[in-house]
Amino acid sequence: MNGEPCVLWLVPKAWEDEGRLVAQHAPLPLGSWLQTLRDEGLGVTYLSEGQIIGGPWHGGQVVAVEGELAYHLFAVPAEALPLLHDAVRAINDHARRRPVWPAGPITARC
Repeated sequence: MNGEPCVLWLVPKAWEDEGRLVAQHAPLPLGSWLQTLRDEGLGVTYLSEGQIIGGPWHGGQVVAVEGELAYHLFAVPAEALPLLHDAVRAINDHARRRPVWPAGPITARC
C-alpha cells in the first residue's frame, strides 16, 4: 500500500461464511478511522479467528466495532496493527476514567 494505510469496512457474511474480504465501501484512511473510534468511544474486539492469511492483506486482522444497532467488521492491514493497539488501549483507558451512571449502589425493588 502506498501512503497512509487504509482499513476495509467488510461485508460480514462474506467474512463469516467464507473468510473473504469483501468491502462495503471504498477503503477508509486509517487516521480518519482511528479518530472516529476515539471520538465515538467505540469498542473494538479482536476476532479470535480474524487473522488474515494470504493475499495483499496477509498478516492483518479482522476486528469487530460495536455500533449502536449492530457490529461492523473491518480489515486492518498488518502495518497498521501497532497504531490500532495504541488507539484501543487509549479508548479503554478513557472509558475506565469516565464516571459510571448511576453513581452509587443499585437497589432492586420488588
